[in-house]
Amino acid sequence: MQPDKLPENPEYAPQYSQRMRLAVAAATILLLATVHLLIVWLRHHAAAWICLPDGPVWMIYGQAVGTPLLLSVLILAALGPSSWRAIRHRQYPPPGQKVWIGKVRYHYGRPAQWRGIYALLLAALCLMAAAGEAWHLHHLPANQIDAAAAEMRTKHCTQD
Repeated sequence: MQPDKLPENPEYAPQYSQRMRLAVAAATILLLATVHLLIVWLRHHAAAWICLPDGPVWMIYGQAVGTPLLLSVLILAALGPSSWRAIRHRQYPPPGQKVWIGKVRYHYGRPAQWRGIYALLLAALCLMAAAGEAWHLHHLPANQIDAAAAEMRTKHCTQD
């Protein structure tokens, strides 16, 4: 920020305008509707995927490994850049970042860095959970996975 354009109250971070908040709210509603339609589509086609030769195994891996992996990617995409800037600049919110909610005080030094570190630690925790589940599933005896797959097939697949 240039010295001649300092905000009126430098203790608080600047806020997004009401118009921008409404636009983001509308985009969020559209995104949630799209995700809902995707989930409906996945439920419809999951029965057919279970009947494929490796379908149940892929579904087990997708649920156990894919979910925490997707969560960590979303956390890093949403919070990663601002967290990294907060750590680097030792200021939260980072310089030039606007906030969505009411008055947010600037924090400086180690407390500001910890706010960025917490978000990155949460993403790392999700990555470790995905890696742990992948290791666990990989080292399960094959007969346990095959038994689970056979149970899913007998429950959902019909022989013509």
